Amino acid sequence: MLWASCTKKAKFLKGAAKITKDTVVVVTESHRHTIVETKKNRIYTFARDTINTVDLLKTTKIVSKTATHIYTIAITEKEGKEIKRDTVSIVILDDDADGVPNFEDKCPKKKGSYANKGCPENSTPPVLKNSLSQALAKYTKGLLFPSGSPQINSGTYTQLNAIVKLLKKYPKARLLIEGHTDSVGNTQKNKALSLKRASFVQAYFVRQGIAAHRLKVIGKGATTPIASNDTAVGRSKNRRIEVRLIE
Repeated sequence: MLWASCTKKAKFLKGAAKITKDTVVVVTESHRHTIVETKKNRIYTFARDTINTVDLLKTTKIVSKTATHIYTIAITEKEGKEIKRDTVSIVILDDDADGVPNFEDKCPKKKGSYANKGCPENSTPPVLKNSLSQALAKYTKGLLFPSGSPQINSGTYTQLNAIVKLLKKYPKARLLIEGHTDSVGNTQKNKALSLKRASFVQAYFVRQGIAAHRLKVIGKGATTPIASNDTAVGRSKNRRIEVRLIE
């Protein structure tokens, strides 16, 4: 028995809403099976064309797998005359059995919800984490503070607003807000000041409509500098906020 399968996508119904379809062709010694599945309203169309007739005293079962479905075709033939063609059964692939098919599931190996694209609630789909992290790094760069102050420089609110916009676009994302200081002053005061800086940013986000439970704050004082504290320029870079996604 020889068979092959292939898939292709095409647009049809020109001028109507966008509809795509998958076509699977399976060939046996006696038949060519064409399966067309449209992705709108889950409509399936099947065509089975006889190629030739051979003597088979058995039931032939063919399984064809695409990226999103498994198709099973059973053909029973006797003395060269076909007596039964069983209905094609379609199994939608859902590796984590969470009810969200693989082709829509952003976390296909972890059970999740349909509302969160197949990922666990309160988590960010992996495909978004990288782009979100890059955006957060971009918008927090330059969120600096005057020496001894818990309030950011007035010219950087545009960057905070950009982060607010991201949080509203991805309502499941949660953030860790870290406050940092330079090394001027004693350790305890710097840690308290760094926490005030993180809390200042958290409070601003909350005033813009972001739920507080999505925002965790921490003060790290002068423990993780990104520049030398021996120069004024270096100390200004260390008086900062860092924002990252919570897994």
